[in-house]
Amino acid sequence: LPLHPSVLVNEVHDDSVSLDISGNKVDINFDGIGKLKLMESYYYPEFGYAIDNKHLIYEYNCKFSSEIKISISW
Repeated sequence: LPLHPSVLVNEVHDDSVSLDISGNKVDINFDGIGKLKLMESYYYPEFGYAIDNKHLIYEYNCKFSSEIKISISW
C-alpha cells in the first residue's frame, strides 16, 4: 500500500500500523499469517519529479491458499 508523502507513520507492529493523516489518527490492521513492514519509496506527482514516501508491505510465504483481512479505522 503506497502512502502519500504527507502521511506520517507513528508506529509499525507485525500486523498493524498507526498513521497521522492531516492531524487525524488512522489505524490499519492486517489479519493473516504475514508480517507488516515499512519500505522507503517514491511518489511521482508528475513526470520527472520524485518525492520520498513510504509503502506498507505485508509479506507472507505460503504455498497454500490463505486469507488476509485488512481493516482501517479512524
